[in-house]
Amino acid sequence: MTIEKINHNVEKPENTKERLLNDFKMFRNDFLEGFPDEILLPDMPNYHRYKCRTNFFNNISIRILRIQHEGIKLSNEGKIKCDKFMDYCTTLKGKTERYQQEDIDKANEILDVLINELS
Repeated sequence: MTIEKINHNVEKPENTKERLLNDFKMFRNDFLEGFPDEILLPDMPNYHRYKCRTNFFNNISIRILRIQHEGIKLSNEGKIKCDKFMDYCTTLKGKTERYQQEDIDKANEILDVLINELS
């Protein structure tokens, strides 16, 4: 593979920032806030759209890591809030209890911060 092909596949920083912003908006606005009466299972309707899933938190965390890796600028307050959210996510690893509204509120809070920072 030539360097031209490699560079062609690399996203420009402004495209990365815009894509991340769109993802954060989608996570904030298009995912379901509520909790189903039963334990969520992959074959349930809207399974992938619930915020009360580990993958929802993982998706936010991965994108925060991408912001850091790409060197996208955040305010000092934004960086601190991202670090706190990442620390919080480490406490969720291996979680066997159901997510609570407090967990969703923390995710929504960081999503609001990131949407504001990247807009």
